[in-house]
Amino acid sequence: MSMVAPPRPERSTRRDREEAEARHLRVVPAPRRSVRRVGLLLGFIAVFVILFGTVTFHVRLATGQQRIERLDRQAEAAQARYDRLRLDVDRLSAPDRIVAR
Repeated sequence: MSMVAPPRPERSTRRDREEAEARHLRVVPAPRRSVRRVGLLLGFIAVFVILFGTVTFHVRLATGQQRIERLDRQAEAAQARYDRLRLDVDRLSAPDRIVAR
């Protein structure tokens, strides 16, 4: 029986170890934000913009309505004044008054 010598372990040199370690190293990409979180953030921003726009629209609408009401009051006052002046003109230009004068 012949005895076979066990295989001799390879002697690793420092350079071999560094190369082996270098092969195990890899660049890890930066963690990406979850698509769900980004979508949620965009959703909140969209809701905020929509609500802000709605509030702005209602404020402008209320301001415009106040202006219309103010103009209506002024128009009614001007109409009442016109009617009073028209009545005065009718009285002053009445034939009886002119004859009496």
